[in-house]
Formats: sequence, structure tokens, C-alpha cells
Amino acid sequence: MTRPEERFPRRLRLKRRRLLRPLFRKGHAQTVAVGVVRLVFRAVPRAQVPADVPIQIAFVPGRQPSAVVRNRVRRTLREVYRRHHRPLVDLLALPADQALTVAVLFRGTVAPDLFARVATDLPRALYRMADALAAANPSFVHNRTAGPS
Repeated sequence: MTRPEERFPRRLRLKRRRLLRPLFRKGHAQTVAVGVVRLVFRAVPRAQVPADVPIQIAFVPGRQPSAVVRNRVRRTLREVYRRHHRPLVDLLALPADQALTVAVLFRGTVAPDLFARVATDLPRALYRMADALAAANPSFVHNRTAGPS
């Protein structure tokens, strides 16, 4: 059994349809792609997010040959994000009235080195997302000193 501090918090999961749909409408969100991972993200008013968190995230494994593989990809994405999300939240000081909605899409083939590929690509994509947000929206403070490129 996993310890509570090792689990991905439910309040960080993006589940509301009204927050998910705009991520996939043309012109409503920004995109960053690195290797097998693509991030689709947008800033929303904090009042629209049901939990008092700066970032809500959804994991989309894409078309996979079976539910077993699809769930494995989703678990891998979630675990790698869980390990790397704290530095991202510290890196990107969001305004008090803004929240970030993010969809992590897996765009690749499942191979034995799945965890290693996601573990290198997802952190790099998260840092590129922080760069893109800071460039597009001056209200986001970008505290980047070092990180994956």
C-alpha cells in the first residue's frame, strides 16, 4: 500500500468538463511538445477551479492497444508528474486570482523503456511550459534559475 504522501492528490486532478473542453478547442490553449509528451495548457480564473490549487492536470494516454496498456501509460505519466510538480509550482509563481489547467498527452509508442522516456521528456516539457507562460503572460512570475532545457 502506498503512503499518503506518495499518492497523487485528487484535488490536483482536472475532471471538470467545462475546464477540459477549452484545452482542446483551437485557439483557446497553448501547446508544448517534447519527445513523447505534449502539454496543452491555459490559465483560468481561480474561481473556476473547484479546489484551491494553482494547477489542475489531466493525463491522456491516447489510443493504446488495450486498457491494460492505456492504464499503464496513465499511471506512468501521473507518477512522473507527481515527482516533478513541486519544483514547477515553485518555479512559476502564479497570481492569486489565476490557476493553470493542463492536459498531459502521451504521443508515442509503448516500449519497455516507457518510464525512462517519460521521465526525461515530461520534466523538460514542464519547464518549456513555464517559459511559454512567462513569455505570453507578464503576470506570471518566472523564477527559473536552472532546470531541464
